[in-house]
Amino acid sequence: MSEREWILLNPGPANTSREVREALVMPDLCHREPEFFEVMRDCRERLVRLAEGGDAFAAVLFTGSGTAAVEAAVCSAVPADGGLLVVDNGVYGDRLLRIARLPATWPRPLVPTTCARRCGPSAT
Repeated sequence: MSEREWILLNPGPANTSREVREALVMPDLCHREPEFFEVMRDCRERLVRLAEGGDAFAAVLFTGSGTAAVEAAVCSAVPADGGLLVVDNGVYGDRLLRIARLPATWPRPLVPTTCARRCGPSAT
């Protein structure tokens, strides 16, 4: 591993310390193994403690981009009849504003017969 320290100036990526990079040098862990479940369980429990949520709360972990995280936070934390103040100072503020303006409705469940009817005989 290179000892050179890079300074990332573009938005999004974050610099990581040498200690973090070295901690990542370990064998891959399959997402179906019990060790992985334990790591995920520990992360979820620690996040709830960090947020001082107590036993009535659970953390949900999922993968996605930073935009996915922002959308999940807005959809989870802002009530349908609530408001959100967005400081739009560039690309990321504009993206948050567009997410916040999306309709707060869930899509209707997919009914297999409707899908088959709309897709034709090749859908079965």
